[in-house]
Amino acid sequence: MFAHKLNPHFKLVQSQTWLARKNGKLAGRISAQIYNEEYTPLGASRAQFGCLDAIDDDAVVAALTRAAEDWLRQHGATLVHGPFSPSINAEMGLLVQGFEAAPMVFMPGIHPIWSSPWSA
Repeated sequence: MFAHKLNPHFKLVQSQTWLARKNGKLAGRISAQIYNEEYTPLGASRAQFGCLDAIDDDAVVAALTRAAEDWLRQHGATLVHGPFSPSINAEMGLLVQGFEAAPMVFMPGIHPIWSSPWSA
């Protein structure tokens, strides 16, 4: 799914990924993508984020989302949609309740604290 040479989705976008570390240990990840203008999604922003997963730490999630937002702004974004992991044709959404249940395949499981839309 994330192999750029194998997934045709990555021919349509520019993308970037980040890892967060805390005390020397991996603490989270996020990806961001912006569709090339000729492939603008119908009714959606060209700028998107996804693959957000982090420990239960507001500072880690804030740093990850800030990195994605900054990168997307640098690429001309004024509106971001997500989470799409990596595209709307794959996993999308986020877990807001049911944290006590065992995770399942393709079940988004992120802490629901990313909720601040921004504008340029």
